[in-house]
Amino acid sequence: MRRWIEELQQHAPKDIVLIIAGNKSDLESTRRVDKREAELFALSHQAVHFNCSAKNGFNINAIFQALAEKASKIYKQSKSKSKRGPKLT
Repeated sequence: MRRWIEELQQHAPKDIVLIIAGNKSDLESTRRVDKREAELFALSHQAVHFNCSAKNGFNINAIFQALAEKASKIYKQSKSKSKRGPKLT
């Protein structure tokens, strides 16, 4: 996962929304990554982490809601900056 994030940091716009989804939360007994470890990893990469289950729908809507809210905030900030015009010194 670190390699993928490094590639995103190199090639994607700086203001992308990064969400890490830990799927299969319905199979808690087979968990491979500790919840706290996943949270810390996400925080260290300025990402949001969600545990989810595609099988039962747990947190699926929350992931897309968070993505939409963060993308909207970034869009509004970029529009606000462009309305200010060029910076004169």
